[in-house]
Amino acid sequence: MIRAAAVLVLLIYSFAIAERTAFERFETAVSAASPERMAAAAELEAAQARFQVTNEDPLAAPFEREEARAALEKARALLERVMAAARLRSFDLWANVLKAKENQELAEKQLELARVRYEAARIRAEHGAISEHDLGSAERALAEARLQLEEANTNLVSAKDEVRRYLDLEPKGVPEFTAPVKLSIKAHPDLRIALLEVGAAERSLAAAGGPDTARVERERRKAALTTARERLDQTREDLSGRLQQLQQSLDRQERLLKLKMQDAADAAAKLKAQQMRFASGLVSKIDVLQAEAALQRALQAELLAKIQIARIKLQLADFVGAK
Repeated sequence: MIRAAAVLVLLIYSFAIAERTAFERFETAVSAASPERMAAAAELEAAQARFQVTNEDPLAAPFEREEARAALEKARALLERVMAAARLRSFDLWANVLKAKENQELAEKQLELARVRYEAARIRAEHGAISEHDLGSAERALAEARLQLEEANTNLVSAKDEVRRYLDLEPKGVPEFTAPVKLSIKAHPDLRIALLEVGAAERSLAAAGGPDTARVERERRKAALTTARERLDQTREDLSGRLQQLQQSLDRQERLLKLKMQDAADAAAKLKAQQMRFASGLVSKIDVLQAEAALQRALQAELLAKIQIARIKLQLADFVGAK
């Protein structure tokens, strides 16, 4: 028994690693196809070239070297921002397939349940046990269930096609991500960019301190510095609030997942009991189908919680890496 449990844990772990590897391949494909990433990468390459030339130029002024260094740091932060957006887009496309699969399976269960209910209503109507109105309601419920399954099938095909635009694979599970530690807003590319913009505005104002600069120009640069500092303060405030919100959401979703997993376990146990009762003639086929649909809804809720947790962890990764 212990050995079987260990084997099961190993299989689950192997599956999680395989899904993480597959997702990383998919993320790379999505990122490679992003025009924003290509533009940001080109800007970084140009900034690196400018920095190297300026750094090696013995005649370059300290101001020029600082400008080149700041431009390089900003280009790196901008690329990180673009890569983070591509990572989230990749995950959303991946998760859309998983959610569409669950919706399709639930729609199939509901259609089967509606079909059996309609058949039961038809037989009762033939024997005068229910009215034509009740039979019509059952018929409409069956037609609606068919339409819901058609829609679920269409959505699943569409979600799979979106993934295959970038890579020929099919998501099978939620990739596992390690919860980030040592989080700080200082690591976020938005804050680093805001800091660099303040530095650029400060250098611009300092360069206008001589008698060869018109007063109007100095006032303009002073106003630009004030704006940059205000933007920095707002960015700090926004990121602090966002970090706190993400941390709270992660804690809440992890607690919710435990509840949803228990719900799924309970629904699975109830289905097993109903199947045993059905085999003994104690419950009807409808009772079993209702238990199957309830289990599918519980599994769907569990999946949504897992997706939320993984997405939050990806967003928290932007706050990792502060000096």
